[in-house]
Amino acid sequence: MEINPKISVILPVYNTEKYLFESISSVLNQNFTNFELIIVNDGSTDDSLKIAKEFEKKDKRVIVINKMNGGRADSINEAIKIIKGKYVTFQDADDIMYSERLKKQFEFMEKNKEVFMSYGNMIIFWEEEKREEIYISPEFDNPLELLKNIKQNLSLNLNEYRGLANFLDKKEYIPGPSVILRREIFDNGIKLDKRFDVGEDYDLWFQIIGKGYKIKKQDIIALIYRRHKNQITLTKKEKRAKSVELSLDKLKNNLYFY
Repeated sequence: MEINPKISVILPVYNTEKYLFESISSVLNQNFTNFELIIVNDGSTDDSLKIAKEFEKKDKRVIVINKMNGGRADSINEAIKIIKGKYVTFQDADDIMYSERLKKQFEFMEKNKEVFMSYGNMIIFWEEEKREEIYISPEFDNPLELLKNIKQNLSLNLNEYRGLANFLDKKEYIPGPSVILRREIFDNGIKLDKRFDVGEDYDLWFQIIGKGYKIKKQDIIALIYRRHKNQITLTKKEKRAKSVELSLDKLKNNLYFY
């Protein structure tokens, strides 16, 4: 692995052997090479660990953590304990990273020192239908005020929110796998909340926004986001409702704000 990698890429894995080779390859084939790739196997029962280990043998930038199943948030928190990069970004095990993504995000963050979290656009690939569409992420002038406004209106019906993503924008959302963060965010004690089975990314964004860190969109295509029938986000609607309740409770008790 790189002695002083500029970026730490975290890739949580759970039973994604079908897509994992392509996903890891898309990271390692970046035209920006100064990074480490931390793959966290979350108790997979298929050949995901075997695939990850093969990459670890061949590329010194790859680090594999093997752990008991604890969920995506727990996997990312384990990786955060050993990150060495100045910046941290994420890759899902069934997605494809665009080849210039890390280079463009690194240059953007180096130029915009006041920004602690940045995100981009993506292409959504609907696997069953074999079709693609470009997803344009929203931009926010003052996301902290948006979050505070939700806190002031906690009497709103929970049904108004299909998921945590709709807290900041009722129609659009920040794609989790497109985000890059400054490491200081985690050094200052922020981490993912393991109680969230889904929506853990947005809970993290709320912590970042609530603590006053500036976020800004970069107008790039960061990845190809694969949609398929086995995805958690498509099959666990009841867990999204639980995440909304957890997040509203954290808002009520001022746990997001500094």
